[in-house]
Amino acid sequence: MQPASLFTPGQELGRFARGQLNLRLKESVEHVLEASDGVLTSNSDRAHALMQALAQGAVSNPFLFAHFFALVDEIEGENYELAQSRLDDLLAAPFQLEGIDPICRYHPSSFDDEALAVIKRHFRTSEGKEIIALSGADNGPSFLAQAQRCRSMLQDMAPRTFAEIGEATTSLIIAQGIPRENGIQFGGISNLRMWSLICINETHKKNDLELCEAIAHECAHCTLFGLSPFTFFVENPESERYQSPLRYDPRPLDGIYHAVFVLARMHFAVGEMLNSGKLDAENVEEAKRLMERSKENFFDGYGVLQEHARYTDQGKLIIEDTLRYMNSV
Repeated sequence: MQPASLFTPGQELGRFARGQLNLRLKESVEHVLEASDGVLTSNSDRAHALMQALAQGAVSNPFLFAHFFALVDEIEGENYELAQSRLDDLLAAPFQLEGIDPICRYHPSSFDDEALAVIKRHFRTSEGKEIIALSGADNGPSFLAQAQRCRSMLQDMAPRTFAEIGEATTSLIIAQGIPRENGIQFGGISNLRMWSLICINETHKKNDLELCEAIAHECAHCTLFGLSPFTFFVENPESERYQSPLRYDPRPLDGIYHAVFVLARMHFAVGEMLNSGKLDAENVEEAKRLMERSKENFFDGYGVLQEHARYTDQGKLIIEDTLRYMNSV
């Protein structure tokens, strides 16, 4: 059942998002298995078990999602030997992420070589360029400690945000960035190809509230992926690009929609922390500054959507619930 609010974070919405995304993956896997019958072979028992787990919304392993997208890539490239290997990986993958800490470094101390390669393959620019590098000795350990502290802060001061993190994300990894041609590095990444895994750049210095905000930001992307995985949010083509409140470069309206949603979620998360009464005086002022910045950027981005977006029905419901919150604060 769809929650009453498609904006307000919490366990219910995170679980709903995961369930919807599982259903979409189930539909996609069934289609691929049917279309490739006679070309690829699959373990029918394992395929049946995967379909059951997806129907129950029980799959939250980002590597399983990655194996599916890699399978599709190889089929589209007519590389059927590699496609068979990817299908075997998909059906052998556990349904939940195993053996990985909730926060860890993108580093051999946390992942084996194969897992490191999978993450690198799927966290790329839209043009296919690599953007993440191994966590470094200079920043990695201290940033890991800060990220663990911030996760505890969210658990203590932002219960609704933290409850959703537990449903819609499996692990936060910290890494270094590979600069693009213009010198810009990523700040944080989450994507559908490794759904539920989020990554934050350890070289971007943040205070604790800013890092809490960044974690909530990436978790919100994971949730939003699952809120409308069949019809998405806007009907505008990717070729239509406009200025985004969170990016230096013009973005498709789908990307701006994501930015607007996560800005409201950043405001909500920091607001929870402020309203907890547990922040010291300095952080109270910092929380107010961050919330005001998120609110200003939200309405900048929302204005772009209102002028140009052609919403899907579900996209309209989500943005209306999001606007309702932002108008109330």
